[in-house]
Amino acid sequence: MQLTSIRVTHFRSLYQTEWIQFRDLSVLIGENDGGKTATLDALEILLGSRQPDTEDFSYMPGSTPDEHDVIPHEQYMLIEGKFRPTETEKTEVTKSAPLEDDCLHIQKSFNSGEQPKILVVGQVPVDERLRIDFESENIATLRTLAGELGLGIGGQSKQPFVDAIRKYKDGQPTTQGTVAFPNSIKPLLPEFTRFSSASDPTSVVSGVLRTIFKQEIEKPENSGHLLKVQENITTKLREEAAALNPFVRKYRPEVKSVSVDTEFNFESGFKTIELRLRDQNDRPILLKKRGTGVQKHITLAVYEWSSEILKKRQNEGARPLILALDEPDTSLDYQSQRKLFDIIQGFVSPLVQIVICTHSVNLINRVPVEKLNYYALDPSRTKSSVESFVPDSTNLEEVEFFLHRLGDGLGLHHALMFYERCFLLFEGKTEETAIPIIFKLCTGQDTYTKGVRLVNSYDNYGAVVFAKFLHKHKRKVVFAVDQDTTRNKGVARHLTQDALNRAGFNIPQQVYFVCPDHFEYSFSDEVWAKVLRAETKYDGWTPEKVASLRAPPQGFVDKLLRESGIPNKPKLGLALAKNLSDPSDVPECLRNCIYKAVEMAQ
Repeated sequence: MQLTSIRVTHFRSLYQTEWIQFRDLSVLIGENDGGKTATLDALEILLGSRQPDTEDFSYMPGSTPDEHDVIPHEQYMLIEGKFRPTETEKTEVTKSAPLEDDCLHIQKSFNSGEQPKILVVGQVPVDERLRIDFESENIATLRTLAGELGLGIGGQSKQPFVDAIRKYKDGQPTTQGTVAFPNSIKPLLPEFTRFSSASDPTSVVSGVLRTIFKQEIEKPENSGHLLKVQENITTKLREEAAALNPFVRKYRPEVKSVSVDTEFNFESGFKTIELRLRDQNDRPILLKKRGTGVQKHITLAVYEWSSEILKKRQNEGARPLILALDEPDTSLDYQSQRKLFDIIQGFVSPLVQIVICTHSVNLINRVPVEKLNYYALDPSRTKSSVESFVPDSTNLEEVEFFLHRLGDGLGLHHALMFYERCFLLFEGKTEETAIPIIFKLCTGQDTYTKGVRLVNSYDNYGAVVFAKFLHKHKRKVVFAVDQDTTRNKGVARHLTQDALNRAGFNIPQQVYFVCPDHFEYSFSDEVWAKVLRAETKYDGWTPEKVASLRAPPQGFVDKLLRESGIPNKPKLGLALAKNLSDPSDVPECLRNCIYKAVEMAQ
């Protein structure tokens, strides 16, 4: 059974999320304290025995500290998950619980100071007597129920009662509701394993061996005498730990041996001692006192070993696993990050889902965008929202086309599409070199500092379609378009007012027409004269001389280039921008567009 989504209410910054989608590999990205780690904690609570404490309940909206500096918390918490069973698992699940859209929908709720309640959501019988788990009830209860239903079942065997009542239930009317979570389907749910510090090799070893420990203790052959069970499991754990040797030696040949003193007993449970390494002279290698290069290599070795262990685990019939890695790339260099991600991708299988929290742009840009979830805090920094480019209704082929092909062509990688808060599209080679400098002149900061990404569309239909796609997925987009695009020139124009209206963009809120006519023409004669005098060192450039080049406007740029000796439009844009001294030198229409982009990026 695989996790498809979770929804969280009143858990830390996850105050009230929509359904957060999960796939075979899911990467959680976004700002610090935005809810990435909280999502892992919520999964751990949903799938394990961990209980939330008082501080895990969200702060009440608008609340302020009391006289004891205590901020009121919500008293109710709900964590929900949807899990897709295999065809074989469906048969087992539907014996005792409903499915919702072919998924098992589980709710785990907490009221402060009370025991948690676990329910299954779906179409349940209108008759509440039929909402019990027949398999777990005793025969006396089933006999009484069969009598009430008039089924006429007798005998001392339980199974005929179960079969008859279940058959009766299948023909009864249903309604949307809940039933108690049946313990019989708990073994079908995935285990949740988390590396407490995924960049620490000791933590990774401990996490993997702990997973093996859980698997071993559930095996039938270990259900006999306690001492024999302890011996079997301890032997198994030490065998798996010993297999780490060749992986470490692959990266660090000077290491002679690797050992993990692993122990299990029923009194103290599972226990691992620190990872121990020795060199060729049998001297201990203390990882904490070695350079980062050694530690990086050991980390990669441990992940390769983990991959082999998890593959073997699947062959032994283990339960599905959700493996959570919290910033596994911390302190790794670029090449090591690439290698680590290749190894982690190898973990993914029908029985293993991977969830990664990361800030690594390198990793983010290598993951298919439909597997990214972006976390952002609201202005109060108490509530998180989770964004994705790919809700369930989105065609993944469309995503592949827009985000991988067009995005790459425009220089927009995955990290930029999530982290940049506004995209300012323009067209033209002069604008490409001028606008970044003009932006800083008008705002006092660079575009990346303000969260604005500049995109040159080159009058490209694909760029407009791409902008429309971003707009559809709630990315903020603004255009700076030459006014002359509004005129019909007898050629295909994709940035005209009509075309942008049809694409769903708001004029004038998102589209600013640079006028008169086009970008270069919009700057005054006085500004151009100042720019050209500075650039050519020729005092003959006067406003009157510039004015003489403006008629007709279509030839203005060609005349500027020819008369000034500036070789091309990019050089012209650079000369223009770097010689502007005040925002008032910039045409009002362009200033307004820049200020709007900054406002939208807030």
